[in-house]
Amino acid sequence: MFDENLIIKGQELGIINIDISNDRVTYRLGRERAYRWSDPEERVRATTVARLIFTYQYSPSRMETEVRV
Repeated sequence: MFDENLIIKGQELGIINIDISNDRVTYRLGRERAYRWSDPEERVRATTVARLIFTYQYSPSRMETEVRV
């Protein structure tokens, strides 16, 4: 589930920003959103976002998190 290498790649491209000192992870996708990095699901979300972008070539500008339907 958790793939640190994919997350690092996302950080290098500025799609994912992890600020350990403030316990925040920010996703710069279609809409920028920030969440608490200490929540266990954030490592899974970060890996999933990175996998969709780098493995399946999803466009970050067309992705969002926590979308109401």
